[in-house]
Amino acid sequence: MMILLQLFPYLLLLLIVWVISISTNIRKASFILISLLAFFVGCRYSVGWDYWNYTSLIQNADYGLERFEWIPRQLGFFAHEIKFPQLYFLVVGFFSMFFSIKALKRLSDDFPISIYIFLTFPLFFLTSLVIDRFFLALSIMVYCSTFLIKEKKIVPFFIGLFIAFNIHVASLFAILFIIPCFVHVSNKVNIVFFAFSFVLNSIVIDLFIPNLSLLIGASDVFSSNAESFVKYAETGSSSGMNKIPIVFYTINVINLLCYKQLFPTNDERLNIYLSIFNIGCCLMQLFSFEQNMASRFSVFFLLYICLIVPYYKRVKNYRCIFYLLGLALYIYALTVNASHPDFVGRRNCYLPYNFFFFN
Repeated sequence: MMILLQLFPYLLLLLIVWVISISTNIRKASFILISLLAFFVGCRYSVGWDYWNYTSLIQNADYGLERFEWIPRQLGFFAHEIKFPQLYFLVVGFFSMFFSIKALKRLSDDFPISIYIFLTFPLFFLTSLVIDRFFLALSIMVYCSTFLIKEKKIVPFFIGLFIAFNIHVASLFAILFIIPCFVHVSNKVNIVFFAFSFVLNSIVIDLFIPNLSLLIGASDVFSSNAESFVKYAETGSSSGMNKIPIVFYTINVINLLCYKQLFPTNDERLNIYLSIFNIGCCLMQLFSFEQNMASRFSVFFLLYICLIVPYYKRVKNYRCIFYLLGLALYIYALTVNASHPDFVGRRNCYLPYNFFFFN
């Protein structure tokens, strides 16, 4: 009974978002959803593994905050000066949802199902409650990728990349958006790339990771990030992704092997979406030896499943299938047992959900 009560805010949010997305026009729905989701993300209290860590860093304005990229560092210092750490989560939460929803609005052929996938699938919406800086950089780059796809405009993309890099350095991986947007990648080539990623995985482990340590100290800009990368890799065996990739790999294999049976036409934009999603699956496999790297490097591209699902028009009851699958993944992510020293006695960092102004 307790777990059902704790799930209630999340299930209620999902229901409200679904009703809003199907009951009004896209422009009005996107405005309401940005406000609603930004409120849910920004006003949370003691939700997300980094919540107390970030709150402490902002309150103390110590060395930990100095290690942030420039934009979140300035926001953190400002929140410290006005003695209101929650401002950091409010601002980051708003812009994360703003750019995410705007990206889906610009490209989706079925806004309600795309929003539903965004909310329920792993590594998407719920991740915004866990890794704030990264998710903001992610949302900016996904939004800026829409300029490459819709108008072939590269300048707005690089402006976004510069901003995102100053929020989280991992956004550099988003440079890979350029390849499928300007180079036609056939279905067969995507299959070869995905298969080859399983081979390259061992090369990364055996050759790249040991030599990466040589970069530490070589550059003030990259040394701390390289050091963190090596540390993650050396401890990766304890946190290997063994469930989330199954979902994305299965969808990717079905897409690539059953392309003609699944999709009604040879749509150029769909081909771009499928190639982008395949890049995400390749990166997830390439860095599968460490959970943090595999998820962060790949999620920029995996989020494009939100735009692929509306194309499953040849699949009978495809909406129902993805509604049920999304709900199952959503509940699983919220109820899985996960330990953390700052959340002792709790099932995970999501439950229970609380608002900061009630505490």
